[in-house]
Amino acid sequence: MSRILHRLILWAGVTAAIANQSVAQTFDDHNDHADEPAVPSKGMCGTALNSSIDWKAALERTKQEDPETYQWIISSAKSKKEISQLLRTSGEFEFKMYSYSTEKYVRISASLVTQGTNFRLWVDDTYASVMTPSVVANMVRVFDSATQGTLTPISRNPNQGFITNDKQVFGQPPPNRAWDNDSLTDFFVTFTDGNAPAGGVVGGFFSPLDQEDPNVVPASNGMNILYINYKNVGDIYSLTSTLAHEYQHLIHYARKRPSLSIYNEGCSEVASILNGYADRRDLLYLNNTNINLFRWTRVTSESSAADVLADYTRGMTWVHYLSEQFGERFLYELAGATVDSMARVDEALSKIGRTDITWRDVFKGFAAALYAQSNGNDNRYKFKYRLVQSSNSRARATGSYNGKDYPANNSVALEPFGIAYFVYNDTSGAAKFRFTPGQGFANNDCAVMAINYMSSSTVPENVREIPIGEDALISQGSKPYRRVVIAVMNMTGRAQTVTWTTSTQVLGVDNEEAARRAGIGFTGVAPNPVASTATLGFTTAGSAPVSITLYDAAGTIAATVVAEQAMEQGEHTIVLNVANLPNGVYRARLVQGEHSVSRSVVVLK
Repeated sequence: MSRILHRLILWAGVTAAIANQSVAQTFDDHNDHADEPAVPSKGMCGTALNSSIDWKAALERTKQEDPETYQWIISSAKSKKEISQLLRTSGEFEFKMYSYSTEKYVRISASLVTQGTNFRLWVDDTYASVMTPSVVANMVRVFDSATQGTLTPISRNPNQGFITNDKQVFGQPPPNRAWDNDSLTDFFVTFTDGNAPAGGVVGGFFSPLDQEDPNVVPASNGMNILYINYKNVGDIYSLTSTLAHEYQHLIHYARKRPSLSIYNEGCSEVASILNGYADRRDLLYLNNTNINLFRWTRVTSESSAADVLADYTRGMTWVHYLSEQFGERFLYELAGATVDSMARVDEALSKIGRTDITWRDVFKGFAAALYAQSNGNDNRYKFKYRLVQSSNSRARATGSYNGKDYPANNSVALEPFGIAYFVYNDTSGAAKFRFTPGQGFANNDCAVMAINYMSSSTVPENVREIPIGEDALISQGSKPYRRVVIAVMNMTGRAQTVTWTTSTQVLGVDNEEAARRAGIGFTGVAPNPVASTATLGFTTAGSAPVSITLYDAAGTIAATVVAEQAMEQGEHTIVLNVANLPNGVYRARLVQGEHSVSRSVVVLK
């Protein structure tokens, strides 16, 4: 069944949704805030609003309730060749359009206003007065020759219109068969409010139904056409943002059917950004990242505006991150991929030669970037252009803890591909974690990233992945982090509950001299460097339990050699097995009572 893609601005619903958000929401104890709420100038493309429309039922309803219009639709249903001849011999045309409010088709008389390099512009005769010379000149400019190049983000090419920009990034639209396959797209300025629920305003839309042969589908106009609300033509910024968005849908229709809404709508949102029109913020997604990444709310008069807007911001944020990480060639491959879900990312990566990573690596970076935003030195974990307004805005934390009040045991129920954040502030020592996937899930079915801060700064010291199913000590050498932010991710399409334990471990500075006087220390590591196994010699004193832990260069526990074991005072040896460890410099740390000593171990295979 054909679907109609509508660009919907639910002013009443948006206002109600925004009103439910606090003016400045605190995300954690370091004053991370949500965006200051404001009614966005850019609304949503209501793909789901008309996804279930049955054109046959609508035509039958038109027949019963408006027989005159029905008879006109049937009698005017011409082949595409006949439509082409009619259009070329006349500057007038009668369009068919579905009305969401009446669930019937309407008949609209229109006139050709002007034609450019990439477009033809029509206007509903009823609203011809809105097409003043200045309005027409502005529209011609953004169609053919210029896009926004002053404000950040500027257009990818301010010296050409959005049509050319969209084509160069996402590909070619379907042939315009009504015009003998020419490359121009028709734009129709008309009244589109009848295509929205009560209180709604439609800024514009693309109807795939118009791609059908009118001889087969009488409700089709038989051409490439995008509809524009006559009320919006005076605001060229908002209008061009909408048009760049909708034109991508036309291209997407030609390149990928069916397509998950998060990618179709996400690509359209990024089309607006790439043309220099970034008028949507990601507040609603940042406020709840633990949501099915691929969920898309069906828009009806009963829908929650907040849920619908969150879907658009989620799609925009995901594809914007992909765009910044991998560029326009990736977007082209993403728009035309043969598969969907996360496999779609893998296919696009493969097409651009990035076989060194998979969607799993990308999704982990995305999770870290949602919190770090534009801060940090590693581009994998940040945005270049932030979709937020406040410098403090970032993903909202599910839990936030201070000092020694960390819960020893914790869990989070994750939606498919959902992400939850937990903030551990002002640690008295290194934070020690052990994560376990949900029951029936494998270790790689979830993932955890640690975004680590040495001070109250918003710039992370580093970002690290925490292994699943084993102890991980999060520290910077011998110093604890000031703040550790844990991003827990569901890497599957099924809901699961991830559990973990948390504790702190004192990271006192080793005092080799004091330990030596007490009779505690390492006597040797042989061989060193070690390829497989080495003999670790050490001495102990007293009856306190002994621990020996091997840390990698980042401070993560690489191996627990001795765990709180009671030993007789004296000399000991133990076999250190490094067969499963990568090459690198490690630190073996011996702790007994108040004493600790360290010895470097070099793994070289």
